[in-house]
Amino acid sequence: MKKLSLVVASLLIGNMTLSANSDLEAKVALLEKQLAELKSELKSFKNDTTDILDNVETAVLTDKIKFGLTFRTRFDSVETKNSAMANSNETDRLFTTKLNLNLKSDISDVLKFTGRLTAYKNWGNNYTNMYSSYDSKEGRIANSSGLFMERAYIDWTALSGTVPVILTIGRQPSSDGPSWQFAENSVRKGTYDALIFDGAADGIVATMPLSKVTGLENSAFRVAFGKGVENESYENATGMNNSLKDNNVYGVFAESSLPGLNDSLVQLSYATAKDVVADSNVANSPSNNVGDLAWYGILFEASNIQNSGLDLFAHYAHSKGKPNNKTVEIDMTGDGLKDYDFGLINGSGNSYWLGARYDVGFGKIGLEYNHGSKNWFSMTGGSLDPLNKLATRGNVTDIYFIKNIDRNAHVKVGYMDMDYKYSGSGMHIGTPMADKTDRKNGYLEFVVNF
Repeated sequence: MKKLSLVVASLLIGNMTLSANSDLEAKVALLEKQLAELKSELKSFKNDTTDILDNVETAVLTDKIKFGLTFRTRFDSVETKNSAMANSNETDRLFTTKLNLNLKSDISDVLKFTGRLTAYKNWGNNYTNMYSSYDSKEGRIANSSGLFMERAYIDWTALSGTVPVILTIGRQPSSDGPSWQFAENSVRKGTYDALIFDGAADGIVATMPLSKVTGLENSAFRVAFGKGVENESYENATGMNNSLKDNNVYGVFAESSLPGLNDSLVQLSYATAKDVVADSNVANSPSNNVGDLAWYGILFEASNIQNSGLDLFAHYAHSKGKPNNKTVEIDMTGDGLKDYDFGLINGSGNSYWLGARYDVGFGKIGLEYNHGSKNWFSMTGGSLDPLNKLATRGNVTDIYFIKNIDRNAHVKVGYMDMDYKYSGSGMHIGTPMADKTDRKNGYLEFVVNF
């Protein structure tokens, strides 16, 4: 009987112990579940808080600076033939990509900032272009994948009133000027006649809007100062290197819309480059100031004339070289030795550039023609056209078709025929000689603007 009582007592105690352990385990499990839920809520709260802070920071940044981009991929198939030389046919196929990061900010009522950072490269090639050290070409010719400051300037309304004065200070909107916007399927992106100058430039420009005085829309007068080449400014300032003068550029421009013709432009231009610098490509041979250059120009363009879908433009320009009898040594054969001494081009040249574009409903068809004389020289080495057609001493015909594939994107296919009559197109030194080179280029572009 005693043994039975002991057994029963043991069972009761065991059951009580198991019950207690079971209750404890349940409580522990509940606490663990509640702790996990609390951790999850804390994590979610932290993420939400971080997202809110990120959104606030992003909003503050975008309120200060507006961002945009332009993406362009292009394929060119270039065939070159010189009829005066045997076996002179050569075909090159080029793939390039250009990315622009566009920046804008309204700093205040009188200060506005505009910038453009650019990467422009050949496919499968990250080597530095041999001309990339030319300041006007930085970000404008295919180079490495690094970013270049293509534009960075402040528009400052220094004086207000009937005739305001706006100072544009910094790296100027001097590329992609009129009338490139037709072939680029864009709005006007540059200030100055693209037949005379196309590239990056540093300087100060004073613009005086005259609409309130003349009654003509978009009428303005500009006075410009720029640096073509700065002779190693810090060394020059300390007297360590004063063998080369700075190349300074001066210009005056007047423009206006035409009455009764919407989206039109007439522009008169004069520019001069003093103490133009020429570089030698012979080892240990110095650069030199070789003289002065000057340009006169007039352009007319009109978009969607009388709502017909027709765009027209015409440019004429005159160039003149004034050499100072100084020369630089030039290697023409690639052996590193001097073949010629070249001075500044001597004499006057002229060029004209005509174009039309028509919206046919399912796309836009464009036709352009330009001609340059024997001594024609333009400052267009920074043109996005890889063949710099507007510098041609000869004749160029360019036909293209543009198809919008999205509100912000288009494709363009074109064909260009370049008939050179004189050598040295795009060079401001040397004496042009008779040339019999013909160059044909088929090209395809894909462009996104946002």
